[in-house]
Amino acid sequence: MKKILLVLASGLLLPGCKETTYLEPTDPGLGYFPAAVGQFRIYQVLDTTWLNYGTTTSSYQVRERLTATYPDAAGQPVFRVESARRATAAAAWVPDSVFTLSVDARRVVYTRANRRTVELVFPVRDSAKWNFSAYANTSGDTVTAETRRYVKGSIGQPFALPALPGVAGRTFPQALATANIGRAADNDNCARRSYRQVFALGTGPVYRRGVNFIFQDPSTNTCDPQLGVYNGTSHTEILLETGP
Repeated sequence: MKKILLVLASGLLLPGCKETTYLEPTDPGLGYFPAAVGQFRIYQVLDTTWLNYGTTTSSYQVRERLTATYPDAAGQPVFRVESARRATAAAAWVPDSVFTLSVDARRVVYTRANRRTVELVFPVRDSAKWNFSAYANTSGDTVTAETRRYVKGSIGQPFALPALPGVAGRTFPQALATANIGRAADNDNCARRSYRQVFALGTGPVYRRGVNFIFQDPSTNTCDPQLGVYNGTSHTEILLETGP
């Protein structure tokens, strides 16, 4: 009788185990970064530099175009991305740089100037964290260092791009945001360092903003954000056009 009761008790535990079993989502979220040869994205860029509380700004446009593809060592496609720059919409494009893009079922990876960064991981999950510099050969950049995350509550939500001179604002019905965390982000009275990127479903990256602010004034050795940025930079990219 004791053996029979033990078997029955074990059977009663099975439904509970099934409820905690993880199931991969039917849609991992690859649509947030579509990639195909011939595709391009044009961004309006605004750069601001602070020096001794003074600022200088510059504005220009950047085009990223996927021009070719080839297999990597694992047989996965790697895209060649050609970047070009122009001062205004009326100016001619000038080649700026070349980098590569890899998109597979697990991640999106950029390789710029021999540095590989993990821009997205799949499947997309609310608040999921990863190391965007996991491939860097440094003691701090290990696969367990969590330096980027999906912003909580952002997945699948609408995102509105701001209007620009001569360009109307627009809203993407489904988007997600990523942001730096941990040692890749500072936020105190002496420094602020952050990075945020937004990806729209079916479009890809539509917004990027990174800041690196130093509030500490070396002449007084004090930190007061209310006085403004002593030294620093900000870089913002807003999608203008994509095709084909």
